[in-house]
Amino acid sequence: MEMIITGHSHCFCMGVNPSGAMRLEAIQNDVPGVYGVMGAWNGSRDDAYWEFVAKHAKNRCVVISWAGNQHNSGFIFSNEETFDFVLNAKDCNPLMVNKTIIPKRVLVEHFQPSLGGLAKAIAILKKGSPRDIILLETPRPKGDGDFILPFIKSSKHFTDLAAQLGIDIDSLAISSLAFRLKLWKLVQELLVSEAKANGVKYLSMPVALQSDLGGLRKEFWANDVTHANANFGNAVIKHLANTVFKGGAS
Repeated sequence: MEMIITGHSHCFCMGVNPSGAMRLEAIQNDVPGVYGVMGAWNGSRDDAYWEFVAKHAKNRCVVISWAGNQHNSGFIFSNEETFDFVLNAKDCNPLMVNKTIIPKRVLVEHFQPSLGGLAKAIAILKKGSPRDIILLETPRPKGDGDFILPFIKSSKHFTDLAAQLGIDIDSLAISSLAFRLKLWKLVQELLVSEAKANGVKYLSMPVALQSDLGGLRKEFWANDVTHANANFGNAVIKHLANTVFKGGAS
């Protein structure tokens, strides 16, 4: 069994090198038969990228990490934590006090464009006759605002965003983990729906990778705002080998 790791920036922690020309290379780790599509990263993936993957996909498992930063982009500052919503019927957490309650559908409409292109990418991949296509759960949000804040202040993306919102860089504060986690869960619901609609599998991550509060455990944090580290990437690849290859993905 062989797999190809593909997708957006969260696949980098699994050994995918974003720089240079597009190429297929083996990823060295404890699991044999793992390859990554390297290079060609410009902040997104175009049709030519997915067509390249499809050319190498026959009888292999193609693993996709799609987007994954939606809970941060637009919602990471405490000034933006002004609302709450009901996630689903199983959500037993009380709604936040003194927040505007908005319909979940509003957020679905907000996040849906971030999944634009996924159905087309899957259709391209299917032409390559892969054994399986796996859509990965993206890394959970980090819970420590004091850890995240220095990276926020050194990131042009986030400082520009703060300026657009009229937020003084020196008074920046991070929104709560509970808020970002709820938004992250909504994005995962959308990914599950996309997987079902397009006839591919979705793979959630082991509970052991979560903190007690439901975020990403600290030992798996990369030194930036949003991403996980190589230890997390190795754990994901082992999870793929132990679960997906034994028929455990939904």
